[in-house]
Amino acid sequence: MQHRFYTLDVFTTTRFQGNPLAVITDGDGLSQDQMQAIAREMNLSETVFVQKPTDDRALARLRIFTTKQELKLAGHPVIGTWFLLAELGVVPAQEGGVHVMQQTGAGILPVEIRFKDGRPQRVTMTPSSHPKSTRKSWRNRWAFH
Repeated sequence: MQHRFYTLDVFTTTRFQGNPLAVITDGDGLSQDQMQAIAREMNLSETVFVQKPTDDRALARLRIFTTKQELKLAGHPVIGTWFLLAELGVVPAQEGGVHVMQQTGAGILPVEIRFKDGRPQRVTMTPSSHPKSTRKSWRNRWAFH
């Protein structure tokens, strides 16, 4: 079984100086035990598994694991994962802000991604739902495996 993963440094522009994070971008098909084992092997504070959402309002489902347990929600894993997904083109670059809905263990929650010159610049976990969820317009842009 092969899965794509990335290691990130969140909250920095300098390699090896941020808050480390592992992101498995094709986490579908992994059991909870397998995700937990992978998170233990990564040995970082959190490892995120991106999956196809089970709720139609969300663009993606994020499952966040520490080396010991799954978390409902955590800030730096959400920020880092959506920055990566924007870099990979899952969220199309648009000048200004783009709002997406994500599925987490804490429910369906909004995230804002700010772009400048076609690149993500900032990801913010926003406090309430944005009326223009982008899930439907990007539904087929990214093939979840």
